[in-house]
Amino acid sequence: MTCPRCEGLLVQDQSWNTYETLPMLPIWRCLNCGETLEEGILLNRQKVKHQALGISGRAA
Repeated sequence: MTCPRCEGLLVQDQSWNTYETLPMLPIWRCLNCGETLEEGILLNRQKVKHQALGISGRAA
């Protein structure tokens, strides 16, 4: 998998999860730039992108 920021190599990693019951959260971390990605980050970025494009995400 490649990093969306720098196109570097993403590797699986874990991070502390303070908001859920699981102590560790699976994430992807870029070896080049340090970008971290997890499900919540990706969903929020998709939501912001749709809002910027004027897409509501609801059926008409």
